[in-house]
Amino acid sequence: MAQVSIQYALDHELDAHDVKQIKQRLDEFQGVESVALNQENGILCVDFNDRVTDQRCLEQCLRDMEYRFSLIDSIIIGMI
Repeated sequence: MAQVSIQYALDHELDAHDVKQIKQRLDEFQGVESVALNQENGILCVDFNDRVTDQRCLEQCLRDMEYRFSLIDSIIIGMI
């Protein structure tokens, strides 16, 4: 399987609480290596091991927190 990097544009004005909440929730997933979220432009980047978790789980987590988003990019950054 692979190490994957995905980027989303969040359709939501973000404050410091949003940033903290999103990062904490996504970091709870096994296999998530890093979570970066730019509060100013709403770009979310997540690097994860797709052997342990998958993109659908991460997206469902965002939906459960009631964030709307669109996928910008998904790339494989290395094979495991």
